[in-house]
Amino acid sequence: MAKAAFCPALSLSELVGWTNQGGIVVDPGQLLMNTIVGLAQPIFTGGKLRANLKIAKLEQEEAANRYNGLISLIDLYIALGGGTK
Repeated sequence: MAKAAFCPALSLSELVGWTNQGGIVVDPGQLLMNTIVGLAQPIFTGGKLRANLKIAKLEQEEAANRYNGLISLIDLYIALGGGTK
């Protein structure tokens, strides 16, 4: 999920609102500016996105380590005869 934030997002709703009743684009300069800003946003938020990706990877690694630790404890418990009567 964190990697998906690196991809630019372009919304078609921005394009629809800029036509008059005849279907002619009212302000093509503003339309172009909105499109460029939407595509360039990940460039300016790149540092935050990279930090979020690093955090997500570390959290994933921590969860894997906890899982592996739990499995090791269960193996040790079984090896010591735990749970037998």
